[in-house]
Amino acid sequence: MAMKGITLKILMILLVYLVLGLIVFASVFMVTGLQADDGILINTAGRQRMLSQRMSKEVLLKARDGDVIKSEQIASTVKLFDLTLFALKDGGDLPVDMGMTVFRKIPEMKNKGINDQLGIVVDLWKPFKSNMDKLVSGIEGAGELKYIIDNNVKLLVEMNKAVVLMQIASEGRVNLLKNIMIIIIVLSFIVTFFILIFIVRNISRPLKEAVDYTKKIASRDLTAQIDSKYSSRKDEIGMLIRALIEMKISLKEMMLLMNKDVDSLSDASSELLTISGYMATGATMTTEKAGTVAAASEELNANSASVADGMEQSSANLNGVATATEEMTATIGEIAKNTESARVVTEKAVAQTEQVTKIMDILGGSANEIGKVTETITSISDQTNLLALNATIEAARAGTAGKGFAVVANEIKELAKQTASATEDIRSKIDGIQTSTKNSIIDIKKITEIVQNVNDYITTIAAAVEEQSVTTKDISDNMGQTSMSVHDASERTIQNSTVSQEIAKEIAEVSLSAEQMSDSSRKVADSAKNLSKLSESIKQMVDTYRL
Repeated sequence: MAMKGITLKILMILLVYLVLGLIVFASVFMVTGLQADDGILINTAGRQRMLSQRMSKEVLLKARDGDVIKSEQIASTVKLFDLTLFALKDGGDLPVDMGMTVFRKIPEMKNKGINDQLGIVVDLWKPFKSNMDKLVSGIEGAGELKYIIDNNVKLLVEMNKAVVLMQIASEGRVNLLKNIMIIIIVLSFIVTFFILIFIVRNISRPLKEAVDYTKKIASRDLTAQIDSKYSSRKDEIGMLIRALIEMKISLKEMMLLMNKDVDSLSDASSELLTISGYMATGATMTTEKAGTVAAASEELNANSASVADGMEQSSANLNGVATATEEMTATIGEIAKNTESARVVTEKAVAQTEQVTKIMDILGGSANEIGKVTETITSISDQTNLLALNATIEAARAGTAGKGFAVVANEIKELAKQTASATEDIRSKIDGIQTSTKNSIIDIKKITEIVQNVNDYITTIAAAVEEQSVTTKDISDNMGQTSMSVHDASERTIQNSTVSQEIAKEIAEVSLSAEQMSDSSRKVADSAKNLSKLSESIKQMVDTYRL
């Protein structure tokens, strides 16, 4: 049965590598444990070779030179060799230093070959040691010394063999460790290969399929499919793929529904835009009509108020007219009498104006004569002035004798100037009189015509007054009834004014509501346009998906 869950798969992979690591650790631990004493064993075994030759030399030197080498020194070397040999073979306390002050506990030699070789060394050592003890104790004998000489090399050779065997055994353990490491490395490669195949088949490939499937969905391809063998998996990858499939189905359903809703939204926005247009048009027309009605109502109100005021005033005026008419009837009789008197007066005025016109004509002629006289005086003044100028010139020629004459000439000249000035003033006044006289004559003629016309008018008025007297009597009778009718109409007009004010108020509210409706319709139109743009954007987005 296939493993369920990525976590379990990863844990199994880690467990395999953990086992490989434990194998490596155990192998290294075992081999290094075996090699833990190799160094000191080989070292002390090599020291045994040196000790075998050392004690042989010491014995020979003692035998030749006497006390040059002390017996205690030889005995110490023998003891060190003996303790080291049996410790190497049987285990126990192994002397580490030459003075035998430091010991290290080592196990029994497990290697049979080395143990047998050490047994050979022990067999050689026992008689060799016996002879050494005799020599150290002072028992000299040629046989003991000869034995030492004959067998020390044998002892060295056999001990050397043991050292070589120890070295070979140590190298064998190193080679064993190398072989174990090589095997473990090869095994690791094999395990890693199968693990990679396992990861590719069970993790990487399904994840790649899931990623490709997700990319297709992300690129808006909602028709994408994935192999059912991946979606039917019971692990997290299978759960992920099934979730992606469900997401795609939900997204596809949402897009189809959105596409359908977008069409409805687009239709609704178009309809809403049309309705808002109708609303705006209706609101505008309502506002315009309300404004027209309001203006008409205001005008009606103003006219009603004016009419009411006018009717009140007319009623009062009619009452006054009625009274005045009665008075006028009485007055007309007096006017008729006075008109006759005026006609007589105007006839006299016409006669008087004609007489005045004649007098003014005579006055105009006299003014013309006076003008001629002033012209003569002006001419005389000019000549006098010229004579005075000539006299002044002659006095200047006469020199001192003519000074008195010159003064008189200057006085004459000044008088001539004053005369000319006065004459000019008189002439201008005469001209004014002539102008006024002419204007007066014209005005009097006009007055005469006017008086004549007035006389004619008075005659006409006298006839009209007679007729008006009769008409005024009838007006006076009808004026009372008219006054009452005007009063009733005034009250109705006031009522109409009140109603028109109410209408104007209601129309103002209607106009305000229409303006608000117009603003709302504009907002609705803007919202409908935005909604239409939004639906178009959504539709474009939905169209990018492959459904």
